[in-house]
Amino acid sequence: MGVGLITGGVLTVVLQWWVDSDD
Repeated sequence: MGVGLITGGVLTVVLQWWVDSDD
């Protein structure tokens, strides 16, 4: 449960950073 929550949070941050960096 905790691992999944952390993984989801990390993926969200990475996606946000990737989109912002791409733009």
